[in-house]
Amino acid sequence: MRDIIPAAEKRMNDIESDAADGFEATILENRMYEAIGQSDEVRQLVDVAERAYAVEEDKRYVRRARRAAFGAAEELNEQIDLVVDAAIAAECEAVIEDARDGWFDDHADDETIEAAFQEACSWLVEHERAARDAGIDVDGVVWDEDADEEVSADV
Repeated sequence: MRDIIPAAEKRMNDIESDAADGFEATILENRMYEAIGQSDEVRQLVDVAERAYAVEEDKRYVRRARRAAFGAAEELNEQIDLVVDAAIAAECEAVIEDARDGWFDDHADDETIEAAFQEACSWLVEHERAARDAGIDVDGVVWDEDADEEVSADV
């Protein structure tokens, strides 16, 4: 992974924690923290934004450059939010697939797996744009077309 400045490292920790804290199911909390922390795309965008903020705060730069740096950082923040949401969507899809495939069976009880599965499905349904940005067909992931009903984990 690319080295990032200390301000970006702190912000990455905050973003990881916020992503994990957005879920109640322990499986999802753990997976989100890991997924966001390992995302090179998120790390790089956060690093660039924090470097732009550093330019904005540095009085050695002319005012116009400082304002431009601030504007660039603010625009990047919007993109960071979208990229984080897409990463969360991708991890929700992975949790759903892992639950269906029985990957968690040796790691958690049925109730814990089903809770993570249902929460991941709900998150995808409620965050269609993030799912779309991640290239996820929400209906294909969440609904069983043959049974015309919502799917459940294989527990």
